Formats: sequence, C-alpha cells, structure tokens
Amino acid sequence: MQTIKIKILLIFFLMILRQVNAHSEVNTDKILYLNNNFYKKLSKISSIERDTFLTENIKKFVLGKGKIIFIDKKNRYKRKFRVVLVDQNASKFNLVIRYYIFFNSELSVSMLSLNQILEFQGQFMTLTPVNINRNTFIIDIVLEKGSIIIK
Repeated sequence: MQTIKIKILLIFFLMILRQVNAHSEVNTDKILYLNNNFYKKLSKISSIERDTFLTENIKKFVLGKGKIIFIDKKNRYKRKFRVVLVDQNASKFNLVIRYYIFFNSELSVSMLSLNQILEFQGQFMTLTPVNINRNTFIIDIVLEKGSIIIK
C-alpha cells in the first residue's frame, strides 16, 4: 500500500513538473522572425490583406531588431517603460515598421540610448496601421529578452 502511494505521488509530481516546464519555455518552432523574408512576404500581399496577415500573428512570440528612436515611461501591458524602434530592414520593401517594446526593468532603460540597435524577443500584442496605404504599422511587443548590438 505504501509503495502505491509513493508511485502516485511521484507520478503527480512529474505531471506538475512537466506542466511548469511547458509554460516556462518558448517553443522556437513557433517564433515568428521579423526579418527580410517576413517583410518580403508582407510587401507582396495586397494592401487590403496586410491587416489580416499581421493580425493572424497576434499573441505569437516574435524575434526582431530595430534602431532605438525614443525611450519613455509609458504604463501599458502592466509594464513601466516603452522603447520605440524602427525596423531598418522593412524599408528595403517600402514598409515602415515601428515597434513599441514594453518592459519593466529600470536598469535596462538606463543601459539604452538613442540610435542603438536593439534585438528583442517578445510577444506580439497588437498592431496599428498608420496610413491608408497599409505600408506603415506600429507593432506592440511585450519584451521577454533583449540585447544591444554593439558595432
């Protein structure tokens, strides 16, 4: 009887551990790379269908980079700070993409400065089309990881 209880507790513990690991790791197969291939595909889509294409990616984890053009305190998505980036790769495809990156770390803000390149990984929260041509967008990202690229 005692060994059955131990086995049941062990199985229960392993199930809980499996659930914790499943929620703590990002599946790299499901990361959307915001790179030349993505923007090339976006630029080939008709302007009417671009909103739909981008909206299908909401809540996905994304990986991208951009040049820092603005840093401020902006309380959104339960985060204290916002860094505004412009994606320089998107301009090659006649697109203007601005990322609003939201995060909490005051230490991280102190290490950032304008014109640096920030590479980020985070969750795609929403998008805002800026013009009727549908070639300019603002994409909100909640930061998971970020790094400064030093040239």
